[in-house]
Amino acid sequence: MKNVTLRQLRTFECVARHLSYSRAAEELCLTQPAVSMQLRQMEELTGVSLFGQVGKSISLTREGEALLPHARSILGRCQTAETMLQEMKSGKSRPLRLGVTTSGGYLFPRLLNAFTARQSGIEFELTVRTRDELVALLAAGDLDLAAMANAPDDADTAVAWFAHHDYVLVAAPSHPLAGQPDVDARTLAQECFFTRERGTDTRNVMATALVGHVDMSGLKEIACTEAIKQSVMSGMGLALLSAHAVQLEVQTGLLAVLDVTGFPIRRSWNLVWNTSVPLASAAEAFKDYLTGAGADLLARCAQTRVTPARPKPQMASHTQGEAAALVPRREVAHTTSALSRRMARTSRSTARVPRRASLGRFTLSRRCSRLEHA
Repeated sequence: MKNVTLRQLRTFECVARHLSYSRAAEELCLTQPAVSMQLRQMEELTGVSLFGQVGKSISLTREGEALLPHARSILGRCQTAETMLQEMKSGKSRPLRLGVTTSGGYLFPRLLNAFTARQSGIEFELTVRTRDELVALLAAGDLDLAAMANAPDDADTAVAWFAHHDYVLVAAPSHPLAGQPDVDARTLAQECFFTRERGTDTRNVMATALVGHVDMSGLKEIACTEAIKQSVMSGMGLALLSAHAVQLEVQTGLLAVLDVTGFPIRRSWNLVWNTSVPLASAAEAFKDYLTGAGADLLARCAQTRVTPARPKPQMASHTQGEAAALVPRREVAHTTSALSRRMARTSRSTARVPRRASLGRFTLSRRCSRLEHA
């Protein structure tokens, strides 16, 4: 192991996280043969096989699984040391590196805005990933804090609760179950359900909440919460989603929350961090702020009413020719008729004007010419 390089460790960790040579090569900005060569050299130096392959899929060997947490710890400490030296050199503290699950993407921008309003001068980097990806980024030292519902049970991580996190069943407002009180959960067996992919908090909650009521093998998997909401709004089926993710659609009447026995499912919002990597001052301040005031902030966000914005007049966003095309035909006819009457009055006035000077006739004819070409 003494001759293994940091580059080889970084390549090993990336392939182990994605379980894909091509995706690891894309993240590391290398070619796939270069990734394979780095791993082959590492296996020669360690004297063990780190990955096994069956068909086109790869998996970690027992030796690879044992090495992975140590590799992540080494990379995390190197990242911390590099950041510390950069801070000492520049005199600036590093930004808060926060990771959240997809559900948190609907909520944490407001929490960060409230935090930075009180703590001026703090910059942040927000990463939205699945729960399993956040755990891997924490272990690699690429994140300071991560917010998720299902916290990992790991000796190298610390967990702090800061708020409740509800998951609700949603349907289109026209669905037969929408508006019905105390719906029996057994009636859900005949419904089509959309869900997120494996490794997400939403999928983990659904697997425990609907087991025994829904055939889990028949779930329609979509790796995008927005696409799931659009599918439900179109009447194609139901979904169990975070209340934060559907707040806007429920308030505006695009989605309906079903009143089903045993729902909503209450989970927790947790802050998770790697104990082997010292927290930066910005991360420590945000952790203290969220664990102290996070529950009240989330409660206020949930009570916020959303008023649909009125559409602005379209004329201002069009060119003169496009704006003319948007004028109703009746208005065009009215304008044309008024212009014809005006030209007729001008013609009668022209007949009564005496021929005193050529200048007057020239001025009047130029005026009529402008009206005719208007």
